[in-house]
Amino acid sequence: MHLTSISCTSVLMCVLVVGCAPRVARRALDDRLARAERNIEKVRFAIDTTKRLRSRSRAAPYLPQLHARLADLYIQQARAFIERARALRERRGDDSGHASRAAASRGVTSVQAHLLKRNAIETYRRLLALAPDYVHADRIRFFIGHELRELGDYPAMLAAYRELVAKHPRSPYAAEALLVLGDYWIARSQLDRAEKRLRQALGISAAGAAGARAVAAHKLAWVRLSRGDCKKALLLFERTLTLARASAAARPTRGAPRRKLDLRREALVDSTYCYAQVGDADHALSYYRARASSMTTYRAALRKLARRYAVKARYDAAARISRAVLRLGGGDVDDLLESVQSLYSAARNVAKQDDSAARDDVLLMLGALRRVLARDELSAKRRREVRTAIEV
Repeated sequence: MHLTSISCTSVLMCVLVVGCAPRVARRALDDRLARAERNIEKVRFAIDTTKRLRSRSRAAPYLPQLHARLADLYIQQARAFIERARALRERRGDDSGHASRAAASRGVTSVQAHLLKRNAIETYRRLLALAPDYVHADRIRFFIGHELRELGDYPAMLAAYRELVAKHPRSPYAAEALLVLGDYWIARSQLDRAEKRLRQALGISAAGAAGARAVAAHKLAWVRLSRGDCKKALLLFERTLTLARASAAARPTRGAPRRKLDLRREALVDSTYCYAQVGDADHALSYYRARASSMTTYRAALRKLARRYAVKARYDAAARISRAVLRLGGGDVDDLLESVQSLYSAARNVAKQDDSAARDDVLLMLGALRRVLARDELSAKRRREVRTAIEV
């Protein structure tokens, strides 16, 4: 009787949760839509206020700042319209009764956002015409190029960024613009033009440009790698690491894109492809230990390097690196199992290995597998697989 009550209660709770889930999702969607509507009205009021203030300040020294403020507000309102469009689109998926209204709103919003961005671009240009020596002219030109890019007007974007680089060659915004130009040409497989722009970005040593320079070095490394030049690519990966460390300690440039990618990790892991080609396998551990920003990054780079050596049939090096990873400990379950498999495969292919070394490898792998079994997050299926591996 007691078990039956528990079973019924569990079923009832599941039904309630399943039934409530759509209502909770719909409420969250309604909240998003209401917030977007409020933002639209709030920014509209700010735009009207700024326009009135601008009309009364024709001769004021702060007129350029009012133009900049107005353009920024146009962009904010465009984003609010885009957010509303997304919410309406999701609502249309949730409730077919709103389909026609959502579709209509999406079309209007697309036009509204487009017009607002055009208004922002024209306002920025009026500012530059009014005050050619404006102290933040480099930033304004970068914003113009960014909005043109979002509108898909690539010829105008290229012209805007070229003008920025020509007029402000030492600005951190010029470095950011050159990155965009480099990406533009990489996407079109024009690597010579891409490399030229990326090298320009790498050469800008202005304060605030370290982040863009690190990205430029990383992209250049991949350009050289794609051309089979691993020696230069490895040097560029090393330079990326140096610049990424400087960028992590520097103040970000306002308006520049926020980078979620940790180049201190990505460049080190990416460098393993070329290190396996041209680096000294005997010094690989010290090389990567000296350049890793954390133990997690160090382990990730060594795992990738072991794979590269195995692909190149350099089994002695692959086994040595895999042993080092297992001795470090830590890492998640999949990483540990990968390193065990890597050592097992490499050790089997080593030309000469005495019984003592083989016994040490077995003990090292068994120790790693036992650490895996001690993990609470291990599923029952994986636990059985690990136990089978230990028995084998």
